[in-house]
Amino acid sequence: MLHIFSSSEYVSDESTESDSETDRNESDDTYSEDNESDKKNEDPNVRKSTISNREPFEFLANHGQNEIVPRRLRFKCSFYIEQYLDENLINLIVKETNLYADQFLQSHPNLKPRSRMRKWYPTTNNEIRCFIAMLVLQGIIKKPALQMYFSKRETISTPFFAKIFSVGRFLLLCKFLHFENNEHHNNMQSKKLWKIKTVLEYVVDKCKSLYTPKMDICIDESLLMWKGRLSWKQYIPSKRSRFGIKFFVLCESESSYIWNLYIYTGKESDYGPRYSEFNISARIVLHLCDELLERGFRLYLDNWYTSIPLIEKLCAHKTDVVGTIKKTELAFVKKLEKRV
Repeated sequence: MLHIFSSSEYVSDESTESDSETDRNESDDTYSEDNESDKKNEDPNVRKSTISNREPFEFLANHGQNEIVPRRLRFKCSFYIEQYLDENLINLIVKETNLYADQFLQSHPNLKPRSRMRKWYPTTNNEIRCFIAMLVLQGIIKKPALQMYFSKRETISTPFFAKIFSVGRFLLLCKFLHFENNEHHNNMQSKKLWKIKTVLEYVVDKCKSLYTPKMDICIDESLLMWKGRLSWKQYIPSKRSRFGIKFFVLCESESSYIWNLYIYTGKESDYGPRYSEFNISARIVLHLCDELLERGFRLYLDNWYTSIPLIEKLCAHKTDVVGTIKKTELAFVKKLEKRV
């Protein structure tokens, strides 16, 4: 792999041998023994250019939390969770869940007398908070079936779940949990994500507004495991999940904090009207980091995103780029060389 540092750094295969010989000759005079040992441990397939015609852009963002956190709340996990799952979001979920339950019951007047759906009653904010907490806990304590979380058998019992919910009520909440009014379906532009669009945008906006990342950021794919039926399900053998829903995420390199994300929905993916002159990979990058331009961030990319038009665009907006390309892509290197 080759590393590209901003738009002005490159390396060609023709100069690799001469560069390495020069480095070895200079090392006797200018480097300590520690530096020599470090050079021996470097990846031989990664080369850094020694050519640079400018300094990195000045970092202008005030990184960190955008709101002052009271000292007494700094180490309380519940405080940070409530910053994202705030009262407005919970109210929305309660409203849409109750609405969907009413719509369902009105459209199914002939339910069986002993149907679980007949036992439905409106949910509340506190109940939805507890329900979300139970879903998170299920990701820690994994069992093959939902009913097993409420089992009284000593060998598999988890009494905490039964203290909060009965199995019937929990399954009803799973049945009717909703984020969007079904009657608004025809008015939604996105056909595939319309049921979660409002909540997804709300949470992403919270991620942006509550925290500003440090200078080093990166963009890459993430795979949410899903093996059910889905038209845009992806297969990525290099990922741990292999099958699932693909996300493009912009993260802070140091903490892995997700600052922005985009869900890939196949050929119908909407990358917005801006940057339509670029290819898909470049549009994804520009879509994710659009609000961070002009502030001196340093963006790390892999070879699927790295391209000359993208590098030039980002550098024109005071954003440094560290990208990788395949060693076989000599045409890319020669084009980049001409621009220096």
